Amino acid sequence: MKKVIPLISLSLGFGDVFLQDFEKQPPEGFDIVRPDISKGKIDTISYPSKTVGVTRKALIYTPINTL
Repeated sequence: MKKVIPLISLSLGFGDVFLQDFEKQPPEGFDIVRPDISKGKIDTISYPSKTVGVTRKALIYTPINTL
């Protein structure tokens, strides 16, 4: 019975504490505007969902043609 308790605690998620990664830092310059990266437009649409039975929202990204 004493061996069962540690196995139960690991299966309930208590063992995940030891498996987590350390906090990672973002790459240098991730938050700087870069003119060499093309941009687009984001729109919000609404549509009736047959699965959920309500009107849902979705974000649509449309790239800008730079040619």
